[in-house]
Amino acid sequence: MKKIQLFLIAGFLLVLASCAKPSEKAAGTYNGTATVNSTNYAGTCTVTANGDNMVNMTMTANSVTYSVNGVSASLSNDVVTFSYTSSSTTSGDIVAVSGNVTGNTITLAITIMLSNPTTYPVSFSGTK
Repeated sequence: MKKIQLFLIAGFLLVLASCAKPSEKAAGTYNGTATVNSTNYAGTCTVTANGDNMVNMTMTANSVTYSVNGVSASLSNDVVTFSYTSSSTTSGDIVAVSGNVTGNTITLAITIMLSNPTTYPVSFSGTK
């Protein structure tokens, strides 16, 4: 009887775990490397939940902090995928984000507006 109870409890916990919201699954602080203009910098990226399928991101590298709110997050199997585009022309704004979280690892491609219409890419990879 105890084996059946343990099996049912384990099954229930697996169902609960699979119901995780993408934003909650991705949330956390990731330490890693940001690549800016072909130069690598130690950096951090903090992802905070902003609703079921939305996150806010803050990335710091080379003594500069970039923030973006309202990044879409979707969940497929165990991978959270990010997507964001903006038509901002303000220097220093993030205008695009794509990437994913697999397990405790994040990879991002970020596009930052330098001066309209010039943008530059930044990549980030790290772990929780």
